[in-house]
Amino acid sequence: MLSINSPAKINWFLKITGRRPDGYHDIHSVMQRIALHDTLHFEESEGGEIVVESNLGIAMEENLVYRAAGLLKRYARYPGGARIRLTKRIPVQAGLGGGSSNAAATLRGLNRLWRTGLDAPALSGMGARLGSDVPFFLNGPIAAVEGRGEKVTPLPPPERKTALLIIKPAYGVSTALAYKNVSGYSAVDASRQAALMEALDEGVLGRLGDVVCNDLEGPVFGLYPGLGALKERLLESGAAAALLCGSGSALFGVFASREDAEGASGAFSDLWHVVTETVSG
Repeated sequence: MLSINSPAKINWFLKITGRRPDGYHDIHSVMQRIALHDTLHFEESEGGEIVVESNLGIAMEENLVYRAAGLLKRYARYPGGARIRLTKRIPVQAGLGGGSSNAAATLRGLNRLWRTGLDAPALSGMGARLGSDVPFFLNGPIAAVEGRGEKVTPLPPPERKTALLIIKPAYGVSTALAYKNVSGYSAVDASRQAALMEALDEGVLGRLGDVVCNDLEGPVFGLYPGLGALKERLLESGAAAALLCGSGSALFGVFASREDAEGASGAFSDLWHVVTETVSG
């Protein structure tokens, strides 16, 4: 049996730079993996069948793990099958990229299990067909992401880990609905990325409040005003910066230490929450 962890991500910033002819939006973002993760277990099966077991509660055909496995099997013309068990910890419709990460982990895991020998560009190309965030999870742990997500430029990982408190209300947010309500676009500002990496490298969290941003906060907070109030609660609890995770509905707060994040988490006992940290490897 082969087991692989499938990490969540945060967007340190997310700028929406335009709408594409294919209906997707162009973005400029810096994403980083975090320690919060799902786990996938892979075993070969006979007869060429792909079976996915999970605690997700959705039809197998709708699961990105199943779709990724089928895509790789067809691409590699692999005759065998696999039994895949997915243990979910990353909440769904949270903006943390759990489904995309699961798809990326499936491509990597089955590439090893089936010994198909596909290189990173081939896996990334398949990943882009499955979802906009999948290529990042095949190229992290921290990267600049552009286009609709398929253009991924790995960045030098900061040596310091950053403590995070992530909170999520009971409801989720549809990514499609969030983008549908975007009414304006941003210019690419290279200085924001440079300032972010400098703050992370030096561990100067006080600078992050001026750097982190998410163009989806306006439309999403308009649809769900309670999320704006939760962001204020994170800041009031001592977070150096707070931001909507992707399209939401989760938010993250940045803290000076894991102990500070643990202490602040007590104020969010009414919500799903987790204390975690960024990863650099």
